[in-house]
Amino acid sequence: MTKDQQQTIATSQTQSRVAVPQQQTDVATGVGVPARRVAALHGAVLLFYTGLALLLTWPLAINLGIAYPATPGEGAQDLWQNLWNLWWVSESWQRRINPFFTDVLFYPQGASLLFHPLNLTSGVLGLPLRALFGQIITYNLLVLLSFLLSGYVLFLLARQCGCSVVAALLGGLIYTASAFHFFHLRLGHLEQISMQWLPLYALALDALLRRPTVRRVLVTAMALLLVIFTSLYMALYAALLTGLWVVWRLGVWLRAQRQDTATLLIRPAVGFAAMCGVVLAVVGSVLLFPMLGELQQTTYAVRTIEDAARGSSAPADAILPPASHPLRAWLAFPQPYSPGAFLGFVPLLLALYGAFRQTQVGARWLVLAVVAWLLSLGPALPLYHALYEFPLLQVARYPDRFTILVLLGVAVLAALGIDALLKRWSGTTLHGVLGGLLLVVTLGELYPGLTPLTPPIDNPLYRTLAQEQTGSSVFELPINRANNTSVDMGSQTIHGQPILYGALARNVPRIPFEGMPLIRELEFPDQPRDIVVQTAEERAATLRFFDLHHLIYHRMNENGPVTPPTAAELSRVAGVPIQEIYADDALVAYQIDFSNGPNTLSPFMAIGEGWYNLETTDSGPQRWLGSGAGQLSLYAPAEMTVALRLTALAYQQERTFDVYVDDQLVAQVQVPPWRETLTTPPFALSGGRHTLRLVPVEPGTVPRDVGDGNDERPLSMVVFELALEGQP
Repeated sequence: MTKDQQQTIATSQTQSRVAVPQQQTDVATGVGVPARRVAALHGAVLLFYTGLALLLTWPLAINLGIAYPATPGEGAQDLWQNLWNLWWVSESWQRRINPFFTDVLFYPQGASLLFHPLNLTSGVLGLPLRALFGQIITYNLLVLLSFLLSGYVLFLLARQCGCSVVAALLGGLIYTASAFHFFHLRLGHLEQISMQWLPLYALALDALLRRPTVRRVLVTAMALLLVIFTSLYMALYAALLTGLWVVWRLGVWLRAQRQDTATLLIRPAVGFAAMCGVVLAVVGSVLLFPMLGELQQTTYAVRTIEDAARGSSAPADAILPPASHPLRAWLAFPQPYSPGAFLGFVPLLLALYGAFRQTQVGARWLVLAVVAWLLSLGPALPLYHALYEFPLLQVARYPDRFTILVLLGVAVLAALGIDALLKRWSGTTLHGVLGGLLLVVTLGELYPGLTPLTPPIDNPLYRTLAQEQTGSSVFELPINRANNTSVDMGSQTIHGQPILYGALARNVPRIPFEGMPLIRELEFPDQPRDIVVQTAEERAATLRFFDLHHLIYHRMNENGPVTPPTAAELSRVAGVPIQEIYADDALVAYQIDFSNGPNTLSPFMAIGEGWYNLETTDSGPQRWLGSGAGQLSLYAPAEMTVALRLTALAYQQERTFDVYVDDQLVAQVQVPPWRETLTTPPFALSGGRHTLRLVPVEPGTVPRDVGDGNDERPLSMVVFELALEGQP
């Protein structure tokens, strides 16, 4: 035997010891198997998971065009946001604009969607479906597709790990029928329901690292892009999986005693680098670099470590079953802190058996599951604190969602365990019986019961507004309706007009218009006005600034039925003509007509803490201030110089008041013991929100102590009017 032949045999033996056996690749890909047989197998598997998806989400299939699979009421608030996501992706596509910024929420300022789970992946997949079937069916088809593909892709992953068809089928069932999947289904979290892309990426990355080719580079890059554009959480999970897979590949090379470096290390490294380059070329300019820039300039996207603690799982959550679990009828389990973290008793036992019996193949899946489970506990462990320094983790507020990676590892390990069990009984009559028994037991444990359904938002008014397409904004009242910001985003998907607010995953910088006197009085025109005033000119300019042409007043708020105001009452508050244009049992709509004029937004204030209750007298509204500071929330639309004007009267004696803006002393006023209108010297304000405080220098006087009635409150002054005067 020549030296070259000896080297070839040695290399082959080394690869057989450390690489995934070739037969596993053949089983997964169909290499060496007749194409017709492969197609028949995968067709049957897809049919199995289609039926499973219909069963698990039942009765969605018979309500495909009339309801959404989500818990009605409070639980559906995120459903409307996710419907809005699909609508906005379609809208931005039609307008050929960047989908990661919207100009139809928080109008006219708009809002960044960089840190919002826009789920561009589902939005793009839904484009042709929306055109063919409309919004309701599109959402429901995407849900069904997620259940089908989650099972099918996990099946492929288990097959690549060498599992039999039956074992891989059950592994896919465990993954797609998980408590995590149904928990987020009921909450309308379409980006979390879309679980299929992570195992697809794991499958593609595994193939790339074993034998890199140009095709595998592109397929893996596409799979990772599907993950990234689904949500930042999914991108975070993919980053963890990638790190572990790269370490595993390095371990393969080290176990081979650093032999065949080109095949085991260099080529995979080059292929991996090429894949990362493709992904960075796509993601960099549209998402990554803008996100990094926004993180440097703002802090709204960063979550505190306390936020992460509130969104973490408890250690026992993995074994605390949901309400639908059959054992709940027999045993009194405590309620889980994170209901979606339950992994299932049968899957866990099968996974432990798989990790024990198939150590070589299952080791990395066990490591993935354990590391992800530790991270799901959040700041309760030092590991999360150490990783919190990474920017991607700082924007995450739900560590419990690492459960999806735990589930991925458990599902593959369970498939390996089932495969090992079936092989022990191979060739006997018990083989088929055992497979059927495992199917029944696993499905019996994980079956969630009937899926709750939520009816769609629908009103003839919204469809009428959609036909007008004026581009002017719509404002829905009362503000204190249940989930009003989310529900109104759902309504926007029908009428298509801009709205003044929104419900995004992050509190983006916005105009706090709800504190504006005009808005407060439009909501409650029959209530006395407060001491903060806006002039008629400022009110008209505000309406023009927001381009507000339609008010919609619902007959219900979070406390029960309400009576909408008359058009005359609203006209009196707004100072412009307002007419009723529509009414039904649910709402009343009004149209605002205002003439041309200035459309600049003036600085405005809203009453904060420290004031006594509003009092109404014959001379108008008034509020007393005691010994503590009276706060005002202040908003400046741009950098400007302003002055505070107040009409007030000091109690019993002249009193001095310091004026602070954001803890900086900007003025001091002397208030006499008679009614007087005073104006502070001008002071500078930067654009945005501020807190203004009126702080009495002298302590307040209790009227009862000085023989002036029985009032026991310390009083320093009474204020009749407050206003800001300013210009850019």
